[in-house]
Amino acid sequence: LNRSGTRREELLLQPEVLQKTRILRQFMYNMDEIEAMEMVLKSMKATKNNSEFFDMMRRGG
Repeated sequence: LNRSGTRREELLLQPEVLQKTRILRQFMYNMDEIEAMEMVLKSMKATKNNSEFFDMMRRGG
């Protein structure tokens, strides 16, 4: 996700989705790729849906 950003993503994504994407990128900023992927997988397994997942990221994981 760190490298997949686009300068014009605000034109591609709804504002709510854009905000959630930025929260996730911010959360993973200082992690290496493997650590970030492991965190995402673990967090996804611990939540029922995307909404819960992003709520957990917003609270700090």
